[in-house]
Amino acid sequence: MFPMLTVSMKTTVGICLAWLQGLEHRLGSISVRITLILLILQITGHKAFTQLSYSLEGLEVSSNVGSYYDRQIGLTNTPITLGVYYQPQFTRGEGHPNFMNKFWSEASMSYRGEVFDSLNILYDLVNDKVVVQHPNIKYSSQGIMVNQDQIDWFEIAASRFVNFHDLERPGIYQVIFSGKNFDLLIKRRKISSIDKDNQASFRDDDHYYFVQGAHQQKVKRISWFWRNDKQNRQTLKSYVKAQKLNSSLRKCSIDQLHAFSLYYEGIILEGGGDE
Repeated sequence: MFPMLTVSMKTTVGICLAWLQGLEHRLGSISVRITLILLILQITGHKAFTQLSYSLEGLEVSSNVGSYYDRQIGLTNTPITLGVYYQPQFTRGEGHPNFMNKFWSEASMSYRGEVFDSLNILYDLVNDKVVVQHPNIKYSSQGIMVNQDQIDWFEIAASRFVNFHDLERPGIYQVIFSGKNFDLLIKRRKISSIDKDNQASFRDDDHYYFVQGAHQQKVKRISWFWRNDKQNRQTLKSYVKAQKLNSSLRKCSIDQLHAFSLYYEGIILEGGGDE
């Protein structure tokens, strides 16, 4: 985020840090962080110093200082541009490897604990990689494959994806439902193939998971729920029949599965069971 520091600059910044530590109990951590940013920019002669010097009125005490700083210097100078250049696969044929759209989708993303709004991204489901469009219009055709482990979450339209690090199978999952007793997640995937005429095709291969704590159970059919909860067997079967849900989770809509999960969560919280 900051410019490269020389040895003498590092010494000066070190002195400033020691001084700021003594001020922290009087000024508060937010004020100290603002002061530190200004000092480093002034020491290094960074051009963003003049921008920040007259823009602090827009920063509230509860604001994220890192996010505020990034807005001042522009997305081009933020960690969102640090990564490996993405080489898209240009193939003939039907379909595409990405989630939802063939080309860029507008999204918001939390990356390294900082939220970035109005990004253009691709979620390559064949390679399971999130790619960000370079924010500089000069390089807008270039995709940047950011550090995947440092992605917290992102949203494309109404679809929310979270990077789960503590599951038995860590990775990025779409969240259908997140409750007190369980989560219902989708691992979005596509499988690509090329025929003898060099025509590419892409097939959805989504996997659904019922998650409790770090344990995740792959689920294909909705009957799995009452097979594993005989106490609520008839109640769940009646709901599925009344709502005309398909027996395959893949053929149910996200809204249907969310409503079913919400209903099931309610039964668990009420401690109900078949009479």
